[in-house]
Amino acid sequence: MKKENSENNFDVIVIGSGLGSLTTASLLTKINKKKVLVLEKHYEIGGLTHEFKRGPYSWDVGLHYVGNLLQRAFDNSIGMKLFSFITDGNLKWNKMPEVFEKIILPDMTVEIKSSVEKYKKALIEKFPEEKKAICKYLKDVHKVKGWYLFYFFSRFFYSPFKYIFKFLSLFNKKKALMTTKEYLDKYIKNEKLKTVLAARWGNYGLPPAVSSFAIHSLVEHHYYSGGIFPEGGAENIATFIENSLEQYGSIILTNHEVTEIIVENGKAIGVKVKDVSKRPEEFKEFYAPIIISGAGAQITYLKLLKEDYNFKIQQELKNFYKGYSGINLYLGLKDSPEKLGIKGENYWII
Repeated sequence: MKKENSENNFDVIVIGSGLGSLTTASLLTKINKKKVLVLEKHYEIGGLTHEFKRGPYSWDVGLHYVGNLLQRAFDNSIGMKLFSFITDGNLKWNKMPEVFEKIILPDMTVEIKSSVEKYKKALIEKFPEEKKAICKYLKDVHKVKGWYLFYFFSRFFYSPFKYIFKFLSLFNKKKALMTTKEYLDKYIKNEKLKTVLAARWGNYGLPPAVSSFAIHSLVEHHYYSGGIFPEGGAENIATFIENSLEQYGSIILTNHEVTEIIVENGKAIGVKVKDVSKRPEEFKEFYAPIIISGAGAQITYLKLLKEDYNFKIQQELKNFYKGYSGINLYLGLKDSPEKLGIKGENYWII
């Protein structure tokens, strides 16, 4: 089926152009010298990093802030070095205000500043009787974040490192696998404090009764040193990665919806694609020995693979809990938000 020396042949095909897909494509292109094809069904690349415009206004659709990428000195962190590498050093970041979050309850406002110590101080000022529990909570978040990383790396490293990480992941496992609500109910007495500690669950999408304390801890810890935002808007992340990819010989095609992963003798060898920019729609096929899907597990295993290959994950995904929907309202203001006292921080209104 594959045509030698065809312009439809690549080393790697990546389905979707979200940040994970673009990062993967960039690393394969720049480090492994692969010719990568990225296929995106939308007319804009970038997934939740892209912007849209209405008249004089523009909005970021998804990404609105990032934590300090694992290290406090974020200019020199591993995360920042990675962003610099995949964008050829063109992506710049700005720090959010010192007070970068406000949790608004009917009778109380908790200001969260760019430091875990300041966060602890703010919580203790509001809930002095829970000082011991607050200190324990912050330490447990740190420990469980570590558990998550050990567990994660134990799945990918080879021995002996695999077994070292697997052993380390045994510690704090019980707390990590509690729901967030179970943890808070066990260790926190004040109901209002529970509300404050769980208020930012919107960052990871599941309310406390069903989210794991591991994911809660990972995301909460991510913001312990404050928030940052890409200069010029989130769209610049995808734009600079795209420029770098094309410079190194890889290709991104928008308006190209992957309809099927082509499988031959049990191996994925290519994809069938619909060019939705054409009328009538045009169908194409692209080939590569490596197919990477960033379209999500359900779409990949239940839609793009046309046959049931009896993978265990296929049955699990058919019964998978669908989760929650949300509504976004984008506002265009006639004047500066600073006149309303808003200086760029996030508001969690409960």
